[in-house]
Amino acid sequence: MTTVGWCWTGPIPELLILEPEKLPKLTVKNKDYNKRGVIDCPSFASWYNSYYVLKSPVNFTAISTKDGIEINSDEVDTQHLQSLVTFHNNNDMYDLNKPMFQFNLRYLFIADEPCLMEITPPFLHRNSYKDGVVGGSFNIHSWVRSISWGYVFNKIGETLEIKRGDPLCY
Repeated sequence: MTTVGWCWTGPIPELLILEPEKLPKLTVKNKDYNKRGVIDCPSFASWYNSYYVLKSPVNFTAISTKDGIEINSDEVDTQHLQSLVTFHNNNDMYDLNKPMFQFNLRYLFIADEPCLMEITPPFLHRNSYKDGVVGGSFNIHSWVRSISWGYVFNKIGETLEIKRGDPLCY
């Protein structure tokens, strides 16, 4: 059986520490439930139990402008926030009207044998993002790297507000 672990990369201010969380256990509220429903299906249970929620460690606001993206936070200073964010220049963008950035979550996931990790939007939470959380997958055994949360605005002029503890991705 594959063993998966994680750790922080780089210096982590205490404020930025929010550990990955397993999705909450689903509870049966139907007194007549017969244990043949979706939560007892082995394929669903295996899928659901493999998900962890990665949450935002800080409040921040990102605004897409014709000149790029402005990011502000009421919790960390601008210099520290800038160190956590990667802005993409025009040559990196597939559509110049859809600016993007990455927020370095500083998680490093590793496995003792080949293991595919997927990053997906937090589709099981109500705060779905109107634009695009950048998903992806990679083998955390052979490609050891910290992960980032990528976001693509749907158009210039939009604002994204994230609160500390908001689910960013699974």
